[in-house]
Amino acid sequence: MSLTITRIDPTGRDRDELLSFLTAEEFPFHVRRRPTTAQVTADIDAGAWGGDDVEAFWLDDDEWGRVGLMRLHDLGDPTAMIDLRLAQRWRGHGIGTQALALATDRVFRTRPSVVRLEGQTREDNAAMRRTFDKSGWVHEAYYRDGWPVEGGTPLASVAYSVLRRDWLSGVTTPVPRETEVTLSGELVCADEQEASRVRRLLTEHIALTRSEPGCIAFDVTPTADPLIWRVDERFIDEAAFDAHQRRVAASTWGLQTAGVERRYVVRGRVAGRGRRP
Repeated sequence: MSLTITRIDPTGRDRDELLSFLTAEEFPFHVRRRPTTAQVTADIDAGAWGGDDVEAFWLDDDEWGRVGLMRLHDLGDPTAMIDLRLAQRWRGHGIGTQALALATDRVFRTRPSVVRLEGQTREDNAAMRRTFDKSGWVHEAYYRDGWPVEGGTPLASVAYSVLRRDWLSGVTTPVPRETEVTLSGELVCADEQEASRVRRLLTEHIALTRSEPGCIAFDVTPTADPLIWRVDERFIDEAAFDAHQRRVAASTWGLQTAGVERRYVVRGRVAGRGRRP
């Protein structure tokens, strides 16, 4: 799978295809879930999809064809923004990480005045948050009630960004995390019987946890000691972490590894609550 970008001509040759894509697809985590023809037409005519400070690109895969698009805007400011939209059938295939890499290269190579590229998504869009995280973008902000929801109450908008200096150096500059809940530590087996049970159940446990809507990252990796695994978890908030714990407690993994020692540290939650994953 290899992704390329092609510049969109929103007022010329690509107008009809752009209009068709944006009105045929549903974008459940955007402010407009299903834009109307009138809305998209007005946006195109207003320059929202092309101009001095706006560039839009088709995303084309060498095997799957046209899979989506991205819009880069505020390109005249020190902070540029990205809007990424994939066709529904191609979501969940790892395209987002490639798209963010292409966007970062495009902005920092062609716009020398841009010092940071930012993307925002709704707080409950765990898939996009995982994509930002996997791409090395840093979670910087949590805007309470900052994301309008059609027919509902506003949700928080969460912001991620990549810095030009980090892109150049390959070293990510971290910021303090406040809303996420993290767990880190070790899973310590007493003997080979316990370790064998862990190895037998671990693949399914990891897959089920990573598929939870609030899971950002979940890694359980072996160490030099065959009886010890390193555990690192990240969830979008305390509610997601608690939901994970409830599910695991009743799962095959939770029941069959209940006696295995956990040496964990949990950060980002109210003190005194349970922490067994």
